[in-house]
Amino acid sequence: MKFSKSFTVKGDIGKVFELTKEHMSNMKFQIVNQNTPNFISLKRGSRLGSLTSSETENAETELSITLKQKGEEVNILCDYDVRWYRVQWFTASDKSTLESEVEELKYFLVTTIEEKEEKPKRDPGYEKELVERKRKLEDQKRRLKELEEEGYGEDKEFKELKKLIGEEERKLRNEYE
Repeated sequence: MKFSKSFTVKGDIGKVFELTKEHMSNMKFQIVNQNTPNFISLKRGSRLGSLTSSETENAETELSITLKQKGEEVNILCDYDVRWYRVQWFTASDKSTLESEVEELKYFLVTTIEEKEEKPKRDPGYEKELVERKRKLEDQKRRLKELEEEGYGEDKEFKELKKLIGEEERKLRNEYE
């Protein structure tokens, strides 16, 4: 039984290739062959599963995944070859199972790529600097509160300092988000 389905995701073919391998390994597929970053050949199931089970997931299955970069997008083609060693008809349930696997791969790729784009890894030195700035800001806010309690709340310099501390607090909040 042969089945093919394709879809497109935004991203770099190298990242999509690695994420695809990761996801398919978690779905009990074993990598048989690969041509980085354009092709992955996988298998799952067994001859015994094809003889004794009616579940598509247990049948001896080969899956070829072809990736092609087209601008900022990657086209992905999934070609299944499910082998049954007895009379087995390709049912709507079998088709639905394979379609669901492809949709699950697409969802995994789209959400993982979006997460990585939204949250780029920060430089540890930069993180350390942000923590230090936050610590200093907290110290300044404590000192500002002390000055206010001592009666300096109406002074021009006090108001200017309060404004500067508020601006720094907003900057830090934006950098942490």
